[in-house]
Amino acid sequence: ELQYYQFFLLPALMLSRVVGRKWRRMRDIEELRLPLLNGVLTWLNGVEVSLGEYLAWPIGSSLMAACRRTDA
Repeated sequence: ELQYYQFFLLPALMLSRVVGRKWRRMRDIEELRLPLLNGVLTWLNGVEVSLGEYLAWPIGSSLMAACRRTDA
């Protein structure tokens, strides 16, 4: 089974990469620890995981694979 992950955060990630290529300082901001922002993003991830039990995301920044080994 293959499933995309990080659907909700993909637009922010793409914007961050584009801006980071043009302005190095903006790229460095991504590495800062911002507790409030991290809390919001963690919550959003939880929502995505919960909804992912019922929906198949069409795209995301990551692709997960769940595999089962069968004995031959």
